[in-house]
Amino acid sequence: MPGRLMIIDDEEYIRIPIQDYFEDNGWQVNPFNSAEEALEYLKTDTADCIIVDMRLPGMTGLEFIDKANSIRRGLKYVIYTGSVDFNITENLRSIGITEECVVHKPAENLSELLKAAEFKPGCGG
Repeated sequence: MPGRLMIIDDEEYIRIPIQDYFEDNGWQVNPFNSAEEALEYLKTDTADCIIVDMRLPGMTGLEFIDKANSIRRGLKYVIYTGSVDFNITENLRSIGITEECVVHKPAENLSELLKAAEFKPGCGG
C-alpha cells in the first residue's frame, strides 16, 4: 500500500531512480542526500517508510536509525546497502528490523525495494 517514503542516499544516480520508481507506484517521496538533512525533516514531519543507505558521509545509516528512532518511534526502515557482510545489530533487532528489511545493492530490480517497503509487519514499524 503506497504511503509517504523518505530515501536517504548520497549518490544521486541511485536516489533518483528509486524516487521515480516509487512515485510511479503511488508513493509520495521525500529524497535526502544526507542523514543530517533527514533528521531535520523528522523533527517536523514523518514518513511511513524510510529507505536508508548504510554508508553515508558524516552520520552512518545505523547512527541515523538510532537517532531517528529517538525522535519518532514506530518508523519503518528498509536498509539499502552495498556491504555484502552487513549484519543486523541487536539495536536494530530491538526496534523490529529483520533480514526482510535489508536489500543489497545493486538490487536485481527496484521491485525488491518496493516489496521490503510494503512488508507487513516489520522493519521497525
